Amino acid sequence: MMDDRPKMGDGNNEKRKAAFHAILGRALTDAEFRGDLKNTGTRQSVVSDVLQGTGVQYSEISEDLEAAISAVEKLAGHFDPDLRAAS
Repeated sequence: MMDDRPKMGDGNNEKRKAAFHAILGRALTDAEFRGDLKNTGTRQSVVSDVLQGTGVQYSEISEDLEAAISAVEKLAGHFDPDLRAAS
């Protein structure tokens, strides 16, 4: 049986996961935010705003974020522009 509970020292990893999920959740429900994520000129700024107070820095998640943005775009293609069907 797998143990999915956080391990000692996983606190930072859990913070990154929580911050990452907050960003993706917002991207799925906020078309304007999703547009800002697609734009490499505004991405760091809007993500940094979401990360404020989490203790997580943009650089810690930037690589995974790039892949996630691509995945969100593919998902968004299955719904209307405002993702009304997903909310």
